[in-house]
Amino acid sequence: MKLAGIGSLTSLVRIDPMPGAPQDEDGFETSERKSSNQQEVTHLGSPAPDWLTSADVYNGWYSAWSEEVLRTRLKGFPLIVGVPHSARWIERAHQSQVRVIHYISFYKALNISEAKKAAWPDPQGFLTSPLFRELDLGKHPEWALYTKEGAVRRPFDKSDYPGGWEQVCTASPGFEEAALRGVRNLLELGADGLFIDNVHPTSHCYGPAFGKHTHVNSMDNGEAFRKLIADVYALVKKISAKKIVALNPGHVNPIYWPSCDAMMYESYVCSGATYTCSHSWDPILQKARACQQALQSGKAVLTLSYMGAPSYDVGNPSSHDTSGQPPSKEDAFYCYACSRISGFLWADWFTLPPNHPGQVLYKIRVGPPLGALEQIEGIYLRRFRRGIVIVNPSEERKQIRITRIQTSELRDIFAGEIVDVNGGSLSVEIAGQSGRVLASS
Repeated sequence: MKLAGIGSLTSLVRIDPMPGAPQDEDGFETSERKSSNQQEVTHLGSPAPDWLTSADVYNGWYSAWSEEVLRTRLKGFPLIVGVPHSARWIERAHQSQVRVIHYISFYKALNISEAKKAAWPDPQGFLTSPLFRELDLGKHPEWALYTKEGAVRRPFDKSDYPGGWEQVCTASPGFEEAALRGVRNLLELGADGLFIDNVHPTSHCYGPAFGKHTHVNSMDNGEAFRKLIADVYALVKKISAKKIVALNPGHVNPIYWPSCDAMMYESYVCSGATYTCSHSWDPILQKARACQQALQSGKAVLTLSYMGAPSYDVGNPSSHDTSGQPPSKEDAFYCYACSRISGFLWADWFTLPPNHPGQVLYKIRVGPPLGALEQIEGIYLRRFRRGIVIVNPSEERKQIRITRIQTSELRDIFAGEIVDVNGGSLSVEIAGQSGRVLASS
């Protein structure tokens, strides 16, 4: 059975009614419910550059960069998130035909002096970054975000968060101007854009109540944050239409589509430092369906599946270990295949262990989709320019026959072998809750 595009899967997916308007931790309504509903019927903004939307995979590297890392891990990827705030590594990446974007955040900023005292590792070069120097809370303590008790709010309200980082109030006078100067100076280093993390601002700041600062135009932090993201996007596109802004709200929030090229689903299917994998199929289809309008408008959706502990956490470098159950090969292929049949780009932040068989997915390039999602006896597949991606969401091993294949042979990436196509058709057996990739030569 061929389905008329993922956007038509309403009958296959139970869409829960929208809950009450979201609130921040102090009970203030964020107003994103209204904005999200409006966004469904308004213009989603300009399309992302072709180099991004045509990528199959990407990845992120927050640990120290070296010539060996560039040669053995990063080379060959269309995009790497987390290039150090340094012209040297941007230039070296470009020489290796790798596009790179900086990790930044406007949810938190640094008191550089305090961060140096804390002496945490800084492979990203935040302490000397043109952006974070402009946003230095040591010079501008009035930019901090305040709780209802009058205390500076720590990132994620964690008292043990690495020293020097604090939440910031983007509504404070002068903050946006400094942020835009910092972005311009940072991009002068030559990177291909920005990855803005923590796009989940604390909506309310109590700074004015305690005489710490005022709020520009009576905006609260949530509103000012969204304005800043829009202005950063406009600035980046003014510098170069080929540079990108990718946002990580943790999930795709439609309110931000006019202000970015891409958004991320973090912890997609698999998550956690000790690796937890959820194979539930309805949420995967819901995510796919919810993003089809954006994809058709030329936006990109990034997925990040944690197949274990990241090698480095930008917020807390010492917070992760590498213990725990290693991911199965089936889970790696399931994450990749679910992402690709949805039209998304896939990454794992290099959390697959060394020599894991799933790392073959880093090199697969099936190209753009050629048609809609198809369903054959409970198996889902999508045809691409250079192959077919298949998902079996059930718990049972199944076998199906795929017809209308336009090539004489395909390579089964999971099995690592060539399979012959007879008369334009092919029989495929696939384990439960797993994925397969059949790639053309």
